[in-house]
Amino acid sequence: MSKCVLLFGGNLGNVQANFIQAEAKIAKTIGTVTQKSEIYESEAWGFESSDLFLNQVIVIQTKLNPIDILKRNGWGFPGGAVVESPPANAGDTGSSPGPGRSHMPRSN
Repeated sequence: MSKCVLLFGGNLGNVQANFIQAEAKIAKTIGTVTQKSEIYESEAWGFESSDLFLNQVIVIQTKLNPIDILKRNGWGFPGGAVVESPPANAGDTGSSPGPGRSHMPRSN
């Protein structure tokens, strides 16, 4: 089994209900949710928005590899495209999570 960390974020519609639905789908199609953070509220970053964002981190135990996780749920890039291998600098943002944000999920 492998550990998978997923980040949720949204600022439109009923975001908390979307998180609940996403977690249920993930538990059904990917693996067992073992940890999740509190839901954090943050301002838009990189663009202007009057709507605050809600953000959450979940940790999952899964037998799937990262590409299969993306393919199984139709996730990936715009238009549903999924890369076969990540770019060399994938995940290297060089930035901290910012105010009110956390990289570390808390146990249930």
